[in-house]
Amino acid sequence: MPDNSPEQIRKKLYEEYEDSLFKLVMHDAAEKEGKLFLEEKEKLKNDLECMPYDSELKRFSQQLDAHLTSWRTSAEAACSCDCLYGL
Repeated sequence: MPDNSPEQIRKKLYEEYEDSLFKLVMHDAAEKEGKLFLEEKEKLKNDLECMPYDSELKRFSQQLDAHLTSWRTSAEAACSCDCLYGL
């Protein structure tokens, strides 16, 4: 039979209170930090010095295409069915 003494009830309520208070503090901190990140994102978006050069974008795109082509080729070799592309 569970111990429902006033001390046990008080202890359980206090633990629940602490958990709820911690969640509230973390929620508020995350919300504040999120707003700071959004502000920083807007500043960086408008700062041309932070944007990658066209040559860097082209190089990244080429590397990504090469990687995806390699992955598709190895995936096709591993699975001869048409399930990869929904065909």
